[in-house]
Amino acid sequence: MSLTINRIQQSKPKECVMSDDHVLITGAAGFIGSHMCRALLTRGARVTGIDNLSTGSLSNLNSLTRDRGFVFRQADVAGSVAWADLTAVTHVLHLACPASPKANAAMPIETMRAATLGTINALELAARAGARAVVASSSEVYGDPQVHPQHEDYRGNCDPVGPFSAYTEGKRATEAIAAAAHRRGVNVGVMRPFNVYGPGMRPDDGRVVASFCAAALRGETLRIEGGTQTRSLCYIDDFADAVLTLLLESATFGPINLGSSDEVTIADLARLVVDLAGTGHVEVGAGRAGEVGRRRPDTARAHNVLGWQASTPLREGITTTLEWMRPPSPPTGRPCRDRAFRRPAELEVLGRAVRPRMRRRHGRRGPVVVRRPVPDAAGTYPDPFRGSRVVDTGVRQRHRRPRHRRPEHPDPRGGGHRTGIHPRADGRLTMGESIRIPGGTVVIGAPEPHLDDLARAQPYGRAWFADEAPARTHTVSAFRLDRTPVTNAEYAAFVVATGYRTTAERRGESLVYGADYWVALAGACWHTPVSGLDAVADRPNHPVVHVDSGDAEVYACWAGKRLPTEAEWEYAAHGPVWTAWPWGPYWDRDLANTAEFWAGPLHDLREWRDWWRTRYDESGAAPATTDVGAYSPGGDSPFQIADMAGNVAEWTATTYHPYDPHRRYDPALTAAMRHGYRVIRGGSWKHLRYQTRTTERIAALPDYTSFDVGFRCAANYSTKALTPPTTKEHTL
Repeated sequence: MSLTINRIQQSKPKECVMSDDHVLITGAAGFIGSHMCRALLTRGARVTGIDNLSTGSLSNLNSLTRDRGFVFRQADVAGSVAWADLTAVTHVLHLACPASPKANAAMPIETMRAATLGTINALELAARAGARAVVASSSEVYGDPQVHPQHEDYRGNCDPVGPFSAYTEGKRATEAIAAAAHRRGVNVGVMRPFNVYGPGMRPDDGRVVASFCAAALRGETLRIEGGTQTRSLCYIDDFADAVLTLLLESATFGPINLGSSDEVTIADLARLVVDLAGTGHVEVGAGRAGEVGRRRPDTARAHNVLGWQASTPLREGITTTLEWMRPPSPPTGRPCRDRAFRRPAELEVLGRAVRPRMRRRHGRRGPVVVRRPVPDAAGTYPDPFRGSRVVDTGVRQRHRRPRHRRPEHPDPRGGGHRTGIHPRADGRLTMGESIRIPGGTVVIGAPEPHLDDLARAQPYGRAWFADEAPARTHTVSAFRLDRTPVTNAEYAAFVVATGYRTTAERRGESLVYGADYWVALAGACWHTPVSGLDAVADRPNHPVVHVDSGDAEVYACWAGKRLPTEAEWEYAAHGPVWTAWPWGPYWDRDLANTAEFWAGPLHDLREWRDWWRTRYDESGAAPATTDVGAYSPGGDSPFQIADMAGNVAEWTATTYHPYDPHRRYDPALTAAMRHGYRVIRGGSWKHLRYQTRTTERIAALPDYTSFDVGFRCAANYSTKALTPPTTKEHTL
């Protein structure tokens, strides 16, 4: 699928004069690619960026969205790009390839495809267009070098079957393909980057500077194995200057080393980062076999051919990078008075059904109905954090059987005759905050290797996530999806217009997590989550909670919309290409409102409970929601949809069912699949990272209400929509 983002037309700054250069950049949404897009646009060139977003992120390109010279296409350079439409380019910069250690180790085949087929496609385009091309190789082609510094004529010392060999051998193949094209007359150059760093790096991608900076800013210990290994680090602005010269002002083939001639040990680098960050510690241990000992480029060719050398001092570059990575203050409206939680978080308290034992007590925030689980036949209490992800807390809400309310005939008075709620009286289809999602065929569900990795990365068994598989293709028609969940203010407008009363209001209680287990809190509802908190007055822009699926459907009908299907929701969350989180393949706790944003990294139930008790003492059962969109743009999905991970879990229109009816699932999952449970997606403010993934499925009875479940609306796509969705339009 090729996806084009047409940018709004706007004049460039007066100092930027448009040139005749039209540059195609592959890997445009990555760290280096996004910097190159900005650098070229600043020089007045037109830029077409291509990226499949497997490791890149559209958030890297947000500052370019109003530039008339920039167009982005989401596509895979190894096959799906409409190359025939790009023959007007004058330059090609081929950067696309999973470059970080984590990415190329996790995606070896994709790495090889981008390095080989992607390079062939890019150079064939350059040949047809008569364009100058530059392809990115890597200093990894030198392997563990035996010659120092490494000159471009050195052949390297590489392991062709090691854990990172797909990247190393892929880049060697890139150079071989470029050399073959050069011999056939293609104007192509080859560059070998050495450890480029700077603002825009992913903090968790495994590269040394990013990893050190992120750990130091979190106050963690930087554990160094050996520490005598050396690297040469090149600041991104210096690197971009060299690439521009090689691409726009040179016809040399190379290859050319692009890096700093200054060499630093890993231990000294760690100490520098900790010193500049003002937090963290360095711990040096024994080295391990297989580490590259030294890496420093001979930069004479870059100096002689390009007139270039790296000039940014390491201390200055690290300082700038730290300032960019330093986490912002918590979003406004946060529920906690103290952000200094340093204990870990929870998995959703979703466990097997247990028989309730009820007693009533008076809590400091009003009467609370407490239902304690009864020991099972073996005399032990069920662990609510093990087993399935079916919402069955052991707390029985009144009227628990699903009532299949028809959204077109809700009861605005909360009982008796249903008078009917219809779309707004003015007939308008309000789409001001909706974004058009293009139709297409998309893979829904988690890849099996991801589930294997997930089982190894956290303490819960693979069966916990089994309902996310098998991944299968699904055709989705074009639709619109609200950019953010429905807020308290928006739900209040609906209630004022209709007089509607929610299930929790009629029931007189809703679920919250108490000091150590689920409780049904008397009086909890959407407008009063806890006693003394007015959700509309105090938190108008927070997402509404304590609503069941029927409450959500009634609102959607009134607004002229509907709930999204599960497939629509997941497609909007990760885009045409699967990623674990809306922003990409790697977890970043600063991009979503989850327990780990407030508490720091959390690993198990014990750590989560420690954090939860501290938080409960501070804020009780008040939802820890934030303003919708508070984590944008960094936490947005590829379609710029906000809050698809964390803040509130969201109702969908889909009944919970197996992806493969012939597979065997956990008995609790199987029971939920047979009894009309609804699918909830996205995870919430009290969840761990693993429960906010794009493929995570939670099942609940349709009339389930709690303090962390809300919803957003969708609508069928219509070209007659009265209000444009946003200034960014996605079109096929």
